[in-house]
Amino acid sequence: MALAYCLDCLDNSAEAQLTIYGEFLSFYPPESEVKIIENSSWSCAHGVERWRSDCSCGDGTPGYHHKWREPLRDAMNFLRDRLADLFESSGIFNDPWNARDRYIDVILDRSEENVNAFLEENTSTDLTSYEKITALSLLEMQRNSLLMFTSCGWFFDEISRIEPVQIMRYAARAIELAKKLFNIDLEPEFLKILAQAPSNVPELQDGAKIYELKAKQGRVDLKQMAAYYGTTSLLKDFRHEFSEGCWDMTGDVVKLNTEFGNFFSAGKVRVRSQITGENGLYTFALIQPGKGTLVSCGICKTDSDKPLTVEEAKELQALFESEDREKLLFEKFGYDQYTLNNIPSNSRHKLISELLQQDVQKLEHQLKGIVDNYDQLLEYLTLLGSKPPAIIKMAAEYILTSEIISKLEDFFYPDINGIKRDFEIANFWQVQPDEGRIRFAFSDCINEMLTGMCMSGFDIEAIDALNDLMTLFSGKFQWHLSLYEAQNLYYELLKKNDAKKLKQEPEKLRNALYKLGRALKFSDEMLKF
Repeated sequence: MALAYCLDCLDNSAEAQLTIYGEFLSFYPPESEVKIIENSSWSCAHGVERWRSDCSCGDGTPGYHHKWREPLRDAMNFLRDRLADLFESSGIFNDPWNARDRYIDVILDRSEENVNAFLEENTSTDLTSYEKITALSLLEMQRNSLLMFTSCGWFFDEISRIEPVQIMRYAARAIELAKKLFNIDLEPEFLKILAQAPSNVPELQDGAKIYELKAKQGRVDLKQMAAYYGTTSLLKDFRHEFSEGCWDMTGDVVKLNTEFGNFFSAGKVRVRSQITGENGLYTFALIQPGKGTLVSCGICKTDSDKPLTVEEAKELQALFESEDREKLLFEKFGYDQYTLNNIPSNSRHKLISELLQQDVQKLEHQLKGIVDNYDQLLEYLTLLGSKPPAIIKMAAEYILTSEIISKLEDFFYPDINGIKRDFEIANFWQVQPDEGRIRFAFSDCINEMLTGMCMSGFDIEAIDALNDLMTLFSGKFQWHLSLYEAQNLYYELLKKNDAKKLKQEPEKLRNALYKLGRALKFSDEMLKF
């Protein structure tokens, strides 16, 4: 904010002018040329050895060496050269390297029209759907071949850091595409070179092991996304069609009742990559033996996009419930049996969070019932001066916190009186709602209400509600509130309505707006309207 203030002052001053290099050079063209010393850098006293050898430049971690850098560079160079040969031999593009360079136009705009125009311009024949997928996969192979040379992969002290692991992930994707396109596995030779890159962390051994443990696991394929789609059927708001990252998924599901409270569903899904157009149609069957246990999802390819019938779903369910479960599932799905551990990490975290949220809502409902049942007892214990049992007290604290947060989440007009009553009950029962969670909800509430006014104009009821909230939390409770974003939004609201406009507003509104400004710690000078 200090920098923003400084730039604003400079921009409005006659003493200095803000500019950029391009504008400056247009007024003051270069007067001489210099020759840059090749193989030099600003961050390595040894030229560019930081990116290819065991020089002393790094983070300075005590006892760490850089012996891994040269083998990592050698591995990437080997892979780059083999991928280049395969790319040139494909015969699809008029000028392979020109097409590779111009592929940036597709990366920036992956619309069907743009992709087709690019392929028409860079290939000599009309491509079939399969050939289009092949062409785009070849270009993706080369894109990953470039990405695996990202500078920071060598910049720091240890090969197991996130940066070297990331360039290995690019390499893994390039290897995967080469195998699909040419049926050539470059991974064994690549790993042989990586094995010569020693880690500073003894248990991780070398680059080959790090690749297997951290990089290779980052691969995502059609079957994994089909398993992810199937697992989303556990959610209450399951959607038949949606996108996740660069994957489009559409399908159907049949859910069946099971004994012992298990969850079972089965269906079909088509998964398509937005990047290469590669797609596949799969049947999935999913069982969750009980709450808190991992799901088991079987995936197999199918040729028919006809929705699964209830009878077909029951046949799949029988496989999971049979005494010969393992044998029958292997016969149906082979090794393509997935748990949450096999789903891509970003999607997995999101899914687990949503599944847990469903369970939390059910638990909250049960806890509320407990607190309601003990309502009179809590009141009686309070009158006697006795403390309630710890477990009942914890339930009451959790439920009162949830009730207050729920009222704050009504961003139109939060129930101030209801919030006050909840705090009064908490005080009477001698229980303490979770201040941290409530403060976050308070910040969200006032930010949303101010955002709404920035977009649609002043609302006296909303301003009064905001003042009541500020009086309650910062006045009565003296809580330390995060007002940073609210202050910015209030300032934006003032900027949209200058003093002349504000003077035309009703006095009641101006007074309420002034009161809010003072509560948000604005000076009187800023609030002259």
